[in-house]
Amino acid sequence: MNSLHRLHRATPAIAALFAVAAFAACNNGASTLPSITLPSFSVPSVEASLGLSGSGLTGCVDPATFAILGQLQQQGADVPTLINQNKPALIAGLQAFQPPDTATGTWRDQLVTALQNNDTATAAAKIQMLVSGEVALTTC
Repeated sequence: MNSLHRLHRATPAIAALFAVAAFAACNNGASTLPSITLPSFSVPSVEASLGLSGSGLTGCVDPATFAILGQLQQQGADVPTLINQNKPALIAGLQAFQPPDTATGTWRDQLVTALQNNDTATAAAKIQMLVSGEVALTTC
């Protein structure tokens, strides 16, 4: 990267620094700007963005794993491809998941084993259990 390109990228930061310094020098450290109140808003959860909120889900899966599982449940999803693309993240997330009951724990263990053994058909069948409501999860 040449020095002209670096200077061009740094110019906005340098200008902001000079503006802050000039403002502080002119105001002797005391701000004369009026305070403003920013409106609060809620950020939709991963659950809501996947259209799963209010579905009576139980459990506690980390948001990243929950998002992958949500993608796998979408109508028309290419489940084998998504499983293969996200296998390491799914395995890690599911292994960290503490199921709320024995049935969910068994489901998780079987899905992790299928992923580790590259058994995409069994993994897809376990994902189908989420789609059909046999297993229910939510994000932490």
